[in-house]
Amino acid sequence: METLSVCIAGVFQLLGISFFFKQPEDQCSPAPTIGSWLFLLATLCFLWDLNIYPVRYMHMAKCWQLMFEIIAGVFLVEMSTLVIWCTVELVVFVTTRKLILAVANTDCIPWGIEYWLQGLATTVVSGALLWFILQATDTIYCGNYFLGRWKRNWNDFWRILNGVYCMNGTERRRALRACRMATCPRRNRGRRYQPPKQEEEEADEEEEDN
Repeated sequence: METLSVCIAGVFQLLGISFFFKQPEDQCSPAPTIGSWLFLLATLCFLWDLNIYPVRYMHMAKCWQLMFEIIAGVFLVEMSTLVIWCTVELVVFVTTRKLILAVANTDCIPWGIEYWLQGLATTVVSGALLWFILQATDTIYCGNYFLGRWKRNWNDFWRILNGVYCMNGTERRRALRACRMATCPRRNRGRRYQPPKQEEEEADEEEEDN
C-alpha cells in the first residue's frame, strides 16, 4: 500500500475516528495502552508491505488507487485493532489477573502492582507480534541498510569538511576550481579540446592547395 494511505488510516485510529466498527467507550481493558500502540504499529507495517490494489487497474489514475487503499486500510486497521486486538487484550488481561490471584493466594492485590504486570503482559504479546511483522516484511533490513548508508554519507561529508578546514588558501582555491570543472564538464571539455590557431591555419592552407 501507499505510504499516504497507511498514514491516513493510522491517524484516524489514533484520533479515535471509526467508520466501520464502534469504538469502545473507554478501553479494551484496564491494562496500559502501550500494547495497543505496538499492535497498531505492527498493523501499519503489515499494511505498508501489503499489495491490495489489483494489478489490472494500475493503468488508471493514481487518485483511484489512493481512494481504494484508504478505504481498505481504514477498514483493516479498525478490524485489527477494535476486533482482534481488543479480544486478545481482554483474554490476556483476564488470564494475567487469574494468575496473579493464584500466585498471591489472596483476593486483595495492590492495584499499582497489578497495573504494571498487566501492562507488561500485553506489551510482551504485542511486542512479539511487532517483531514478527518487522522480520517478515524485511523492515529491519531496510532500516539497517538506510542507516548504514546515511552513516557512510555523513562520514564522507565530515571527512571532506575536515580536509577543507585543514587546507590553506591556495589549496582551497585549487579545490574550488576542481569542483567547478567537475560540475561543468561540457564547458571545460570545449575549452580543453579547442584546436590551436596554428592547426587551423595549416588546415586552411591545405584546403587552398587542393
